[in-house]
Amino acid sequence: SGAAIAVGLWTSVVGALQRPVRLSDALRHLDQVEAPLGEVSRPADEAGLGDRLGYWVMRRAPLLVSERTRRLLQLRRRTVADFAAEKAAFALIGLTAPLLFAAVSLALGLPVGPLPLVVGLVAGVIGWFIPDVRLSRAAPAVQFDAGEALCTFVDLVALERHAGAGSTQAL
Repeated sequence: SGAAIAVGLWTSVVGALQRPVRLSDALRHLDQVEAPLGEVSRPADEAGLGDRLGYWVMRRAPLLVSERTRRLLQLRRRTVADFAAEKAAFALIGLTAPLLFAAVSLALGLPVGPLPLVVGLVAGVIGWFIPDVRLSRAAPAVQFDAGEALCTFVDLVALERHAGAGSTQAL
């Protein structure tokens, strides 16, 4: 019986010292942006090739990302550096595809005018904006999924509360 009293006292002291996190503090922490607008944090060593390439691109050509785009990227669990790498890749593909076609045409002895250069520049600019269009088109689905996840979370907390769990345990 002495051990039960000691464990009860120890549990009471630990419970009194550890205060549960308030929901408002947890949500404020989750809403924090990784880096201020226009800045990008250095990727971790375990970061993928896309993050490293995006970091390299953003150091050489700063990419201004709107707050809306940052929120959508966070909902999709993507970094700004990865987004920059995607933009650079699409722009590079758009720029080089017509030039490769022109090089093959020249190798085959076919006449090539200045058109592939102009098409390459236009395709490069279009390629730069393709990730923005893809992200904005996916926005309604991403926001719907986030709403569904929030509703599921609330349902699970309500189920835990109905099962007799305390408020901090249910969260």
